[in-house]
Amino acid sequence: MPKVGKYPSGVRKRADGRWDYRHSWTAHEMALVYERYGDQLEHLPAEFWKPGQRVEANAPTLRDIKRAREVIRGGIAQGQYVPRRVKAELAKLEQAQAEAEAKAKTVLFKDVAEEFFTFLTDHGVRYGSVRTYRSHFNRAMEPLHDEPIVSITADDLETWFEGLREHKGEGYAYRVYRTLKLIFVYALGHDRRQHRTFKPYITVDPCTLYAGAKPDVQKKYVLLTAKQVTALASHMPPHRAIAVWLGAVGGLRFSEVLGLQRQHVEVRDGIAWVKVEQQLVRATKGPAHLASPKTKAGHRFIALPSWEGMDPAPLIELWLKTHVADSPHAHIVPLRSGHPAGVSHTQLGKDIKDARERADADGVSMQGATFHDLRHTALTNYGKQPGVGLGDLMAFSGHTDAKAVSIYQQSSELAMERIARASKQ
Repeated sequence: MPKVGKYPSGVRKRADGRWDYRHSWTAHEMALVYERYGDQLEHLPAEFWKPGQRVEANAPTLRDIKRAREVIRGGIAQGQYVPRRVKAELAKLEQAQAEAEAKAKTVLFKDVAEEFFTFLTDHGVRYGSVRTYRSHFNRAMEPLHDEPIVSITADDLETWFEGLREHKGEGYAYRVYRTLKLIFVYALGHDRRQHRTFKPYITVDPCTLYAGAKPDVQKKYVLLTAKQVTALASHMPPHRAIAVWLGAVGGLRFSEVLGLQRQHVEVRDGIAWVKVEQQLVRATKGPAHLASPKTKAGHRFIALPSWEGMDPAPLIELWLKTHVADSPHAHIVPLRSGHPAGVSHTQLGKDIKDARERADADGVSMQGATFHDLRHTALTNYGKQPGVGLGDLMAFSGHTDAKAVSIYQQSSELAMERIARASKQ
């Protein structure tokens, strides 16, 4: 076996007959290597960059290892050589990035959106807000559902947004775009509620389109006639029709109607009275539950007015006898006639939708009316009554904002004529 001294510095023969070259890295050389690759491999410990002797090449013959030694030493001198283990770490990093990119392409936009909605629920965001976001996702973002989230570009979103604005209007498009933006903020890991260990799905936000200033869109309510309300009530399930009248005459909110119990309704001296002190609230987690109104003004005791010959007092008396259980906690709108349990938001909403469609089929157009249009009808009619002031209307409606309730005090020519004639007497 040849003596060690006959070989160039760093060259050694292995037991299997092959040859190694071990380069003795100086502190200066390692500092230059770290300067070039330290940012890419910042996850490696400090020991990785310490000077020392390391195998950089092996070859079958002494001639080959000598040639490799010269190439390595020349590359180091010129600052071009990549140390063997640095090259291995860079390859690992490249492979991990490739795997991450391949995995990211399997994550669809709809997957991230669903994860985002669950995230909001887990962080106590109101049920109504999450429901609105889901509605935007289901109804307006369908073209994006099956797209890998990493593949969605700003141009894709601009095309989608322009189509949405054209078909649904600026107001709706603006609100949907805000929801979309929230989803991408989550995908980036930029939601302040996200944990620091969250791994982003994307690195660049494609949601950069300027959607314009918030449109000043006035809500459009349908003012129903007595004929329309009667038709709507008549097409409801018989044991739930009272919900329509409580909205159209009493101006109660949907959740307030669902929260009404026998103890809250009475007929006294020919007048039907309703005490509003609770509502059925849909929770972010768990089942719906009874809760107090959101504001102090929401607590109120109101007398139901008559409307175009419809006297609510006998209607309420008959209803209590026919459909409401004897318990003071029995719900006014029952799940089943004569049972104390109340109906759910979903079921009553479906009943009203079905009743509206049947009324339309019978020739009484509902104009797409919702339950809130019943409340709008009641408050508008109440505001037109002689002697009703803004304070009276606020007490009846449960509003705390005079501006919000003032829209129901609409002066008409008949009202102005009545006031003018009364002033002459």
